[in-house]
Amino acid sequence: MVTSISELRALGTVQEVELPGWGAGETVTFKLGRPSLMLMVRDGRIPNRLLSTAQGLFTGSANAAGGENGFQDMIDVMLTIVKATLVEPTYDELSQAGITLTDEQMVAIFQYSQNGPRALERFRTKPAHGDADRDERNAQPRAERDT
Repeated sequence: MVTSISELRALGTVQEVELPGWGAGETVTFKLGRPSLMLMVRDGRIPNRLLSTAQGLFTGSANAAGGENGFQDMIDVMLTIVKATLVEPTYDELSQAGITLTDEQMVAIFQYSQNGPRALERFRTKPAHGDADRDERNAQPRAERDT
Protein backbone atom coordinates (compact mmCIF):
# COMPACT_ATOMS: atom_id res chain seq x y z
CA MET A 1 0.00 0.00 0.00
CA VAL A 2 1.32 3.43 -0.96
CA THR A 3 1.82 6.01 1.79
CA SER A 4 -0.62 8.85 1.20
CA ILE A 5 0.34 12.51 0.97
CA SER A 6 -1.50 13.27 4.22
CA GLU A 7 0.45 10.50 5.99
CA LEU A 8 3.71 11.87 4.60
CA ARG A 9 2.82 15.35 5.86
CA ALA A 10 2.03 13.91 9.30
CA LEU A 11 5.53 12.45 9.47
CA GLY A 12 6.80 16.00 9.53
CA THR A 13 9.85 17.45 7.93
CA VAL A 14 10.89 19.30 11.09
CA GLN A 15 11.64 17.56 14.37
CA GLU A 16 12.58 18.69 17.85
CA VAL A 17 16.02 17.28 18.43
CA GLU A 18 18.07 17.08 21.62
CA LEU A 19 21.65 18.22 21.07
CA PRO A 20 24.70 18.51 23.30
CA GLY A 21 24.61 21.71 25.36
CA TRP A 22 27.43 24.06 26.25
CA GLY A 23 28.33 22.38 29.53
CA ALA A 24 29.21 18.81 30.40
CA GLY A 25 26.10 16.66 30.52
CA GLU A 26 23.82 19.51 29.39
CA THR A 27 21.48 19.27 26.43
CA VAL A 28 19.47 21.76 24.40
CA THR A 29 16.51 21.17 22.12
CA PHE A 30 16.31 22.73 18.68
CA LYS A 31 13.92 22.25 15.78
CA LEU A 32 15.85 20.82 12.85
CA GLY A 33 14.98 20.04 9.26
CA ARG A 34 16.79 17.78 6.83
CA PRO A 35 17.78 19.84 3.79
CA SER A 36 18.78 18.01 0.64
CA LEU A 37 22.44 18.53 -0.22
CA MET A 38 21.67 17.68 -3.84
CA LEU A 39 18.95 20.33 -4.02
CA MET A 40 21.20 22.87 -2.29
CA VAL A 41 23.83 22.28 -4.99
CA ARG A 42 21.25 22.43 -7.77
CA ASP A 43 19.80 25.68 -6.40
CA GLY A 44 23.22 27.32 -6.14
CA ARG A 45 23.21 27.47 -2.33
CA ILE A 46 26.61 25.74 -2.33
CA PRO A 47 29.13 27.89 -4.24
CA ASN A 48 30.90 26.31 -7.23
CA ARG A 49 34.29 26.42 -5.50
CA LEU A 50 32.87 24.13 -2.79
CA LEU A 51 31.21 21.56 -5.05
CA SER A 52 33.98 18.96 -4.88
CA THR A 53 34.07 19.29 -1.08
CA ALA A 54 30.28 18.95 -0.92
CA GLN A 55 30.50 15.86 -3.12
CA GLY A 56 33.15 14.38 -0.82
CA LEU A 57 30.99 14.99 2.25
CA PHE A 58 27.96 13.51 0.50
CA THR A 59 29.77 10.36 -0.59
CA GLY A 60 31.84 10.02 2.60
CA SER A 61 35.06 10.42 0.64
CA ALA A 62 38.26 10.60 2.67
CA ASN A 63 39.34 13.43 0.34
CA ALA A 64 36.48 15.74 1.36
CA ALA A 65 38.98 18.05 3.05
CA GLY A 66 41.68 17.73 0.38
CA GLY A 67 43.24 20.48 -1.68
CA GLU A 68 44.88 23.76 -0.80
CA ASN A 69 41.97 25.09 1.27
CA GLY A 70 40.50 21.67 2.06
CA PHE A 71 39.73 22.06 5.73
CA GLN A 72 38.37 25.60 5.30
CA ASP A 73 36.22 24.43 2.37
CA MET A 74 34.86 21.52 4.44
CA ILE A 75 33.96 23.92 7.25
CA ASP A 76 32.25 26.28 4.77
CA VAL A 77 30.12 23.44 3.34
CA MET A 78 29.24 22.12 6.79
CA LEU A 79 28.29 25.61 8.00
CA THR A 80 26.07 26.13 4.96
CA ILE A 81 24.31 22.84 5.72
CA VAL A 82 24.05 23.63 9.46
CA LYS A 83 22.43 26.98 8.62
CA ALA A 84 19.91 25.24 6.35
CA THR A 85 19.19 22.57 8.98
CA LEU A 86 18.44 24.94 11.88
CA VAL A 87 14.74 25.82 11.90
CA GLU A 88 14.22 27.12 15.44
CA PRO A 89 16.21 28.93 16.48
CA THR A 90 17.75 29.85 13.15
CA TYR A 91 21.48 30.33 12.76
CA ASP A 92 20.94 34.07 12.28
CA GLU A 93 18.87 34.30 15.49
CA LEU A 94 21.65 32.59 17.42
CA SER A 95 24.27 34.90 15.89
CA GLN A 96 22.24 38.02 16.61
CA ALA A 97 21.92 36.90 20.25
CA GLY A 98 25.71 36.47 20.46
CA ILE A 99 25.42 32.68 20.78
CA THR A 100 28.08 30.57 19.09
CA LEU A 101 27.49 26.89 18.49
CA THR A 102 30.19 24.54 19.72
CA ASP A 103 32.06 22.27 17.32
CA GLU A 104 30.25 19.29 18.87
CA GLN A 105 26.86 20.93 18.24
CA MET A 106 27.73 21.79 14.65
CA VAL A 107 28.93 18.26 13.93
CA ALA A 108 25.77 16.83 15.55
CA ILE A 109 23.54 19.12 13.46
CA PHE A 110 25.44 18.23 10.28
CA GLN A 111 25.20 14.51 11.03
CA TYR A 112 21.48 14.85 11.74
CA SER A 113 21.01 16.63 8.40
CA GLN A 114 22.56 13.70 6.57
CA ASN A 115 21.38 10.70 8.61
CA GLY A 116 18.43 11.75 10.75
CA PRO A 117 17.93 11.00 14.45
CA ARG A 118 19.99 7.79 14.43
CA ALA A 119 23.09 9.91 13.72
CA LEU A 120 22.84 11.47 17.19
CA GLU A 121 22.88 8.22 19.16
CA ARG A 122 26.59 8.56 19.94
CA PHE A 123 25.94 11.91 21.61
CA ARG A 124 23.38 10.32 23.90
CA THR A 125 25.20 7.20 25.03
CA LYS A 126 26.11 6.92 28.67
CA PRO A 127 28.69 4.61 30.22
CA ALA A 128 27.15 1.23 31.10
CA HIS A 129 28.30 1.39 34.73
CA GLY A 130 27.76 5.03 35.64
CA ASP A 131 30.10 7.94 35.17
CA ALA A 132 33.42 6.59 33.89
CA ASP A 133 35.25 9.62 35.27
CA ARG A 134 34.31 8.59 38.79
CA ASP A 135 34.72 4.85 38.31
CA GLU A 136 37.70 3.76 40.41
CA ARG A 137 38.18 0.66 38.27
CA ASN A 138 39.28 2.96 35.42
CA ALA A 139 41.57 5.09 37.60
CA GLN A 140 45.33 4.82 37.52
CA PRO A 141 46.98 3.49 40.67
CA ARG A 142 48.24 6.09 43.15
CA ALA A 143 51.74 7.32 42.49
CA GLU A 144 54.34 6.44 45.08
CA ARG A 145 56.93 8.90 46.31
CA ASP A 146 60.59 8.29 45.73
CA THR A 147 62.46 8.52 49.02
